[in-house]
Amino acid sequence: MEILTIQRTSNILSSAKVGTWDPVNGLNLTARLFVFKNSFPPNKTLRIVTIEEAPFVVKEDTVDGPRHTGFCIELIKKIAEDLDFKYQIYDVPDKQYGVKEGDGTWNGLIGEVYYDRADIALAGMIINSDREEVIDFTKPYMNYGVGILMKKPQEQHNVFAFLDPLAWTVWFSILAALFVVGILVYVLDRLSPYSSYRSNDRSPDVDDFNFRNSMWFAFASCMQQGGDNTPISISGRILSAAWWMFALIIIATYTANLAAFLTVTRMENPINSLEDLAYQKKISYGTINGSSLQKYFEKRKHTGIYEIMWSYMNSDEHLPENSPWVESDKAGYNRVSEGGYAFFWDAPILDYIKQAECDLMTVGKPFNLKGYGIATAQGSPYRDKMSMAILKLQEDGELEDMRKKWFERESSCSDDPANLARNANANEIGLSKIAGAFYILMMGIVLSFVVVGIEHMTSNKYKGKKRNNFDNKYESDWRELRPRNNGIMKNSPHIVVRNDDSVVLSPLRPKAWNTSINTESAC
Repeated sequence: MEILTIQRTSNILSSAKVGTWDPVNGLNLTARLFVFKNSFPPNKTLRIVTIEEAPFVVKEDTVDGPRHTGFCIELIKKIAEDLDFKYQIYDVPDKQYGVKEGDGTWNGLIGEVYYDRADIALAGMIINSDREEVIDFTKPYMNYGVGILMKKPQEQHNVFAFLDPLAWTVWFSILAALFVVGILVYVLDRLSPYSSYRSNDRSPDVDDFNFRNSMWFAFASCMQQGGDNTPISISGRILSAAWWMFALIIIATYTANLAAFLTVTRMENPINSLEDLAYQKKISYGTINGSSLQKYFEKRKHTGIYEIMWSYMNSDEHLPENSPWVESDKAGYNRVSEGGYAFFWDAPILDYIKQAECDLMTVGKPFNLKGYGIATAQGSPYRDKMSMAILKLQEDGELEDMRKKWFERESSCSDDPANLARNANANEIGLSKIAGAFYILMMGIVLSFVVVGIEHMTSNKYKGKKRNNFDNKYESDWRELRPRNNGIMKNSPHIVVRNDDSVVLSPLRPKAWNTSINTESAC
């Protein structure tokens, strides 16, 4: 009896004799079991099927016709140089990566390899268990994860952004402290025996620290401008020193935080993880219809938050135009740009897309971590050789250089972390962020002119009333002193008051010199 081994190459079954067996001689093996020939067929050009998705595969129009470029194309070029084979690339007809249909057949890239229409499927294709049942994959050439693409929230402009470094409770506390210190300065100036109020040299009409001046002293000190006068008593100076130290600390703290608050764009985003997305209803979410990622959510529809998400995405309440499923990755990007939609797709591709689409961003950490691989038929002689070539490229650092070349392009977005770090010393503070300071200045100017008008009106009334009181006071005093003898005021022979109350001063000169008269009688 012959012993055969069966090998499947490119989905074609073949057998080979490896020995014989008979009851007399027993088992006689002429070849090692389960060791198959694994080398490239000579003079064979490999048929490679692919699908366009930047930056893995990019299709460009040239004068010589369409040409494929991208990360995967450069990868297969290096592998072909190492293993010395030729290849031809064509696009998959149905534009699908490949999932199992309801009738058990496979479509897309997987179907092309499984039904032996292609030797290799080359694209950003994920290695998963369903695909491994019908085809083989090389070693992963890049890590994979699912990312969430969303539209950036609108930037919030606040004309009073200069108030943000301190909480409102702090601002109100500072205002309260200002009034308290002003009152205490006034009280101490009244209580202290060494204050300017109790000084013997003080003019009765001057009060350096009345309530108004005390409040002004507290406010001016807080603004680091100083008042018109400073307390001269020890108690007043201690209070002033404490207030100055308080103002110094507050201003230093405020100034240190002001630059950070005015230069950093503050955008509030309510979605920061997969869990946040699952437990809200405002933003719709989904992925490509018929993709392996859709199958991933379906398989986990009875697990944790995936049950909530699958129930939402598979609900019949969605209108056709608001369906969570999209037909292609570009349709998903466009829908995200319109707002109100989150798109699940490969995290490396989404990171690439957001570098050019500045209104898009990725949120949360990637999930469903796997790897990208090159697909071959089961038992294909190409898989192991290509896997070894991929490992060599990884060890030599060439794969990392290729990844940086194709995935980390220079971003045109001003809020990209790299651009922010590069322009950290060149950020400008826009007027919209500090316009509130100008509003306060204008309000102060208007209020000062209103007050000066009120002061003029009250001052005229006060001066008129004070002049009348002055005239009445001195008129009464004058009339009390007016008793006179023939117009001459009593005890003042040189002052003559007429009947109309006018005053005439007589010359002040001594009488003619008379030596007989005592000098004491002379004026």
